[in-house]
Amino acid sequence: MQKKWQTVVIGGGPGGYAAAIRAAQLGLKTVLIEKQHLGGTCLNVGCIPTKYMVELANSTGKVNDLENLGVDVTYHGLDLIKFQKSKQKVVKQLTGGVNALLKRAGAEVISGTAEFVSDNQIKVMTEKETIEIEAENIIIAAGTRPTELLIPFDGEHVVSSTDVLNWKELPQSLTIVGAGVIGMEFASIFSQLGVNVSVVEVAPHALMNEDQDAVNYLVKALKNRGVQFHLNTKVVSSSKSDREVTLFLEKDSQQSSLSSEKVLIAAGRTSNADTLQLDKTSIQADRGFIKVNKQMQTDVKHIYAVGDIVGSWQLAHAAYDEGVVAAENIAGQKVEFEDQFVPRSVFTSPEISSVGLTEKQAREQYNQVKAYKVPLQGNGKALINGLGRAEGMAKIIVDEKYGEIVGFSIVGEHVNELVTGVTSIMSLESTIEEVASIIHPHPSLSEVIKELALLAEGKPLHSM
Repeated sequence: MQKKWQTVVIGGGPGGYAAAIRAAQLGLKTVLIEKQHLGGTCLNVGCIPTKYMVELANSTGKVNDLENLGVDVTYHGLDLIKFQKSKQKVVKQLTGGVNALLKRAGAEVISGTAEFVSDNQIKVMTEKETIEIEAENIIIAAGTRPTELLIPFDGEHVVSSTDVLNWKELPQSLTIVGAGVIGMEFASIFSQLGVNVSVVEVAPHALMNEDQDAVNYLVKALKNRGVQFHLNTKVVSSSKSDREVTLFLEKDSQQSSLSSEKVLIAAGRTSNADTLQLDKTSIQADRGFIKVNKQMQTDVKHIYAVGDIVGSWQLAHAAYDEGVVAAENIAGQKVEFEDQFVPRSVFTSPEISSVGLTEKQAREQYNQVKAYKVPLQGNGKALINGLGRAEGMAKIIVDEKYGEIVGFSIVGEHVNELVTGVTSIMSLESTIEEVASIIHPHPSLSEVIKELALLAEGKPLHSM
């Protein structure tokens, strides 16, 4: 085993494996250390398996719609064991692909747990041995884990988002603590699968970082499916029996309780920095998250950090770019991670996608902005996709002085693919006038983007 490397990457999630591949492509002798599975949280217990569950839930939800169209459908229930096998097949295929990409690039992979010995030395514990390796440069991509609250995870009644992905049968009732992206996606999934879902959130709104006009559409849709929301409410204690978990809640000094068969804690994620022995280095962290500059460089010149462990975006697609930026800076290129136009997608039903600022943020940052909204009910493709129904709307926020687009949000079925187009438009600094001149295919969901631009220009065709 080689003991000295030009680049050592700790963690094989999206940021880590992207960094390792790019570093190897640039001719650096690179090793990636991963303690569990290549692909990290996203590929194994996050993005991919959860979106596979989203597709299952959405497909199940279509059954009733097909009956309304005259299709004779008989639903015999859900075989979750069969589903789990299918899901794992997809995960295995993708993790195998990551391993092949690393090998092709020339990066070595060590399966083991990494700890710092010093700013330049890493100790790696494998199944067979403990080795120390020396690194000229280090990229930390060790990720995060689900946050525990007052109620510890037991894997059976009080569960994390990882535990949920392995369920072999559905509970009759589920309480989700946390109305962020993870909580809302699982609320959408399980409400479509017939589970009685309640959501408890300490903040006054769900998805606090998204445009509230879009969030309101989603919350309304979930309420129509029976989801109960307890907002501005905190969990103060709990009790468990063999059959259920009871949460004791407080809202506006009023006490109440809520019982369900299972409780999913989805109240954020905790940095894995505490597993790395950072105290043996000069690296600075803030509440466990590692501080970096735009080059993804820590306070220690030759050590970089990318992905969820830096505590900013916590999005796989942002981590990919962060990993590449770190690797290219190590190779001597001077590049920065530009995060002004990072798209955000919530895979609920209906979906929410956005890029740039929310309307609230825009009004706080700009002197003159105006928001324009178009409902999806007038979009032919939205009606077709919804088999006669089209919930949702699109919103664009424009700086009136220069016509610059500073924010975009959309909520509806199958809308997440649209945000890429708007992200491109914004990153190219196109004005709203230029966007209004772009021709879109008909019928298509993307026509709503042109209609927004036309509305902003004062010449709408299909909206008022």
